[in-house]
Amino acid sequence: CVPPAPTLAWLPARASGGLLLKGQADLAPGGLSPLARVLPPVPASPHAAFVLGGLAQRVEAAMAAAAASDNGTAAVPALPEAVPPLLKRAAGLVGRAALSLDELRAVEARLHEVEHQRGVIARVGGAFTFINLVW
Repeated sequence: CVPPAPTLAWLPARASGGLLLKGQADLAPGGLSPLARVLPPVPASPHAAFVLGGLAQRVEAAMAAAAASDNGTAAVPALPEAVPPLLKRAAGLVGRAALSLDELRAVEARLHEVEHQRGVIARVGGAFTFINLVW
């Protein structure tokens, strides 16, 4: 029994070919799993998150200054010269070879998501607490 083609298209593929199934290690040349390559990075420590936030602020300031000097004449604004070195430094903080502007902008939302995630054990404990309260 083989799932339909649209279902197979959504499954992560191995870098070496074929489907990535549970229990199979498949790291890309950068050492990232297929899922980690798709999600925005998460800094490993609070200090790294703090420094990354400062870099993101500097990137946004450079982008705003470039947009102000351009007066909105360019259809697709180019990256200012100051941004690529900042993105390279940010990539080093999160353990990636490269980091795009969109990935850097998505880090805050990803950190918020990770911070507010409740695990299965916490949910089961909450269910038992509720049952004991009702009992």
